[in-house]
Amino acid sequence: MEQQGVLEIPGLDDQDIAILLNARNYAYYCDMIKQIQSKKCPFCQLDPEKNRVIHTSGDWRIWECPEAFKAKHIAKHFVLAPKRHITHTNCMTDKDWFHCTVLLDWATNGEIGINLPGGGIIMRFGHPDLNAQSIRHLHCNIMVPDGTGEVKITLAKDPKKVTQKRVVVLIFERLRGLGISPNDPEIDDRAQYVLAPSEYFLVKDYLS
Repeated sequence: MEQQGVLEIPGLDDQDIAILLNARNYAYYCDMIKQIQSKKCPFCQLDPEKNRVIHTSGDWRIWECPEAFKAKHIAKHFVLAPKRHITHTNCMTDKDWFHCTVLLDWATNGEIGINLPGGGIIMRFGHPDLNAQSIRHLHCNIMVPDGTGEVKITLAKDPKKVTQKRVVVLIFERLRGLGISPNDPEIDDRAQYVLAPSEYFLVKDYLS
């Protein structure tokens, strides 16, 4: 529900709303709300059609990020996460650190794994306002750029951009409330029909 520019969605708390501001596009936004409202963490209960586990160590698993959720200019993106639900590194045990390291080694060591040639490793933890995360489940990302453009890892966003993104998310929620699916082949035309030109301009690059 949208009231005076405040985003209120049944079943979502303040941290959930903060996470929605990190949605890269309308499809990701709708998927995130569906997951949150279901009360099922997508990393506790992996969808095998989206996230195919390719290796495990103890309680930890590694899978390749679905193509639809990859950032621009990324050739490879792998996710490592424990099965149990934790959100902060202070919840990790010695065994967690061991198994996480085993999977990192597997991903970068050609003698035992897939031998990634280079890239970056990042683990976000704690409150989403302080790390720009999109999933409230501790996980580690391994990303390899494709060399076609600039790649940045965001931990915090410019307050002005956060304000702008909040407006975008408010428009996303209006589209969702009108039953407009991100998979609709005519989503662009439907959005232009229901939105003011200035609103459409803000979200047009996020619709597909």
